[in-house]
Amino acid sequence: MEGKAGTIHSDVYQAYSDNLRKAVGGVFPQGKPGDPYFDLEAQLQANVSRFAAYKAYHLTEQLKKQREKWPDDGDFKNIAKAVLNTFNRYQAAEYNTATARARTAKQWTDFNADPIANELYPNLKWLPSRSASPREEHAVFYNRVWAKTDPFWSENQPGNLWNCKCDWEETDEGVTEGNPTGVRHAKGLEGNPAVTGEIFTQECTYFKNAGKKGTEVVEEFFRPIKEHHNEYMDLSKNPDYNEVKFDWGTGGMKATHVKHAVHSADKEETFFKELTQDGEGLTSTQLEANCQDILYRRGNSAILCEEGKLNANGGADTSLDLLLNEKRMDIASITENKEYYMYPLSRKNHQLGKYNRLEYVSESADSVCLYFHDPSMYSPEKVLKGFEQFKLSTYVDKKTGELKHHTIRIKHIYCVINEGEGVVEVFDVE
Repeated sequence: MEGKAGTIHSDVYQAYSDNLRKAVGGVFPQGKPGDPYFDLEAQLQANVSRFAAYKAYHLTEQLKKQREKWPDDGDFKNIAKAVLNTFNRYQAAEYNTATARARTAKQWTDFNADPIANELYPNLKWLPSRSASPREEHAVFYNRVWAKTDPFWSENQPGNLWNCKCDWEETDEGVTEGNPTGVRHAKGLEGNPAVTGEIFTQECTYFKNAGKKGTEVVEEFFRPIKEHHNEYMDLSKNPDYNEVKFDWGTGGMKATHVKHAVHSADKEETFFKELTQDGEGLTSTQLEANCQDILYRRGNSAILCEEGKLNANGGADTSLDLLLNEKRMDIASITENKEYYMYPLSRKNHQLGKYNRLEYVSESADSVCLYFHDPSMYSPEKVLKGFEQFKLSTYVDKKTGELKHHTIRIKHIYCVINEGEGVVEVFDVE
């Protein structure tokens, strides 16, 4: 892997992010919206993922500098390996510290959760480190007791030194006299993580040393991840949606509206029987779900939307079944191999027109998603030729009898190909 200026290697980010998220996730039980730790864990996961993005940026910059210094591939390979080993060595301390501070955040939440317990055990006692070589910074706190409400705990807690192995416990013992004052934490580990929602603060070296340019690069890289996570947090608490998932590694988010249309194999046509193990094939609903999964794995926000909304006449309004990165469109699964794909585009173009004329649609939709479950059916040429043929096609106006060209509403064609981990290609055709 070589460094490229102004970029972040997504694989490196995922590796570092996975490592730190496991540290946080190992502390908290598998939760759901409404659980006492759900929001806190989400904040901490966001924090360590952002930290991982900055770390990946610094590694990329280091490799880029070394490549400029060592143009020979053999020399660079050895230097790059040394750089990677250096960054990877930090992971143990980062993992241990993330675990410790996540544990501290969970404990603090527990310590303050029960008013009755707070009356019985109003204080906290600092317990000595389990380390074979404890450090002096925290030794002055050993076996001392402070009130839970003491401002001391806003800046001092077990875990605010790298690799700290101190602990604390609730107690009904009285506050000890002559307690030391002041703050003893490592740079970048300031504050109470249960209050700040941060494992690593802005004082961390990776954040501080990124500079203006680096900060812009990382924040732009992390922006869609953060936006998709915010969307996940909202939808996970919304009873109108189920199957809500988010992946910090890719930034992918998916959800399905409870009124999204579901087609049964008993009543509907199935496709690709030769590609399924049971030979029963896939329904259009299953094909849509496969398409959504690929979009999710590729880091997109993919929401299967409500369908069949009734209008004033009791009929169902035209709907578009996919919200992809906040852009509304409909999925057309390609189930037959053709020379070019004009008909699906023609059909979806007509559907866009009907949807855009609805009174409650404030922003016109202009995109379509073509899903190729059988990747052998896909080629850019077939898609683009299909669109060009559609633009040239005509229809008979029922009122005048004249031949007319269609109003072209499609401006963007998203092609999702079921190949490997999935491929997404976008054609801007306006």
